[in-house]
Order: sequence, then structure tokens, then C-alpha cells
Amino acid sequence: MKKFDYSNDFLYFAALPEKRGDKDVLLYCSGMNILKFFPLTKWRFGIGGNPIVSGIQRIKYEICSLAISKGAVPHELNESPCRSLVPKKDSWSSEFLLIEDAAGLVPEELVTFAVTSLVDKIVTSSHLDYRVPETLLPPYELQAFLETLCKAMEASRSR
Repeated sequence: MKKFDYSNDFLYFAALPEKRGDKDVLLYCSGMNILKFFPLTKWRFGIGGNPIVSGIQRIKYEICSLAISKGAVPHELNESPCRSLVPKKDSWSSEFLLIEDAAGLVPEELVTFAVTSLVDKIVTSSHLDYRVPETLLPPYELQAFLETLCKAMEASRSR
């Protein structure tokens, strides 16, 4: 298995294969920059309803379901096994998993699923008339798309 990571100023996702003792495991790391996404969410959602925070949690649970369906065993982690990927500035909401018996999972497919699902949830919750990209865009293109979405939300509020 080959590691796969995806990041820009808005988010990061990684699936990193590793050997722990005699077991092959997959480390899953994800994070979203709450401040970058703030224009899409401010004043619109109550406590626990923020689609940025709840979205990244939902994706983690979807990854757990996918892992279980492939015979893997996911475990939540409280600390990041991907310290080098976690940005140091701004405010990030992050989720981490250790997935045992992960032979049926492909890191690139896992990360692609996570990113595209999360973007779909965010665009849907924004109630803006934007089409979600059908395939995973390169990180810089997704960043430009999300910046455009944030500007559109700010413009819709100023009317």
C-alpha cells in the first residue's frame, strides 16, 4: 500500500499505511480549517449543527463503515499520528483513526471518497447554487472553488 495525502489551506486528509508489530495498519487523518470555512457557516447554525465540524465527524464514521464492510477494524485516536500534516496556524477541527486489517482499503480511494463527500456536504449546506465537482480536483483547484464559494456566501449576506 502506498500513502496518499491531500491538503490545501482549507483541509487536509491522509491515509498512511504502517506496520505495527506484525500487523499492517492504516492511519487516517483529516482536518478542516474552521476559520477558512467560517464565511459559509457564521450565524447560520446552532451548537453542534456546524456542517464543517459535524461534516468531518460524519466522514470519519463513513470511513469506519467502509472499513468494517471490507473486514477492517477502525479505532478512534485522540492524538494525531500525522503531526507533520497538521497545520500550525489557524483553528483546525481534526479527526484520526487507526484501521487494523486494512488490506482491502486503498489509501487514494479512501482519501478521494472523504474529500469529495465532505465537499458535497459543505456545498449542500451552503444553499448556494453551485455544482459540486464530480471528480477530485487538484488541491489548489479545490481551494479556489472553496474560496469562490465563501465569497459568494458573503455576497449573498450583504444583499
